Amino acid sequence: AVVGIGLRLFDTGSGGIFPEGSRMVDRNALAAAILNVFLREAYQEAVSEIYREKNLAVGRCAILHQGGRTERICGKEILPDGQLRAITEDGQEKIFIFGELQMENP
Repeated sequence: AVVGIGLRLFDTGSGGIFPEGSRMVDRNALAAAILNVFLREAYQEAVSEIYREKNLAVGRCAILHQGGRTERICGKEILPDGQLRAITEDGQEKIFIFGELQMENP
């Protein structure tokens, strides 16, 4: 399996981890820190409460790309096992195991 994440490192008006203009970022150290947290979480029985509470998909709508399909959903909650409970455009509640989310503006 291949896992990928995208990070907006510098704030260019639409958010970012660091203020625009700051270039004092060691990308290797940042990647290592992210992997350390990811690996620590991977061995837990359930995803952390912080992850479930702070996840950007909860309470927002997004376009879900999943296995060649595209669907507009609104995130309801992250379940203890990491799955996303969401409402589809036609009002159905579904649980999603995987996919790529393209977040809509808040």
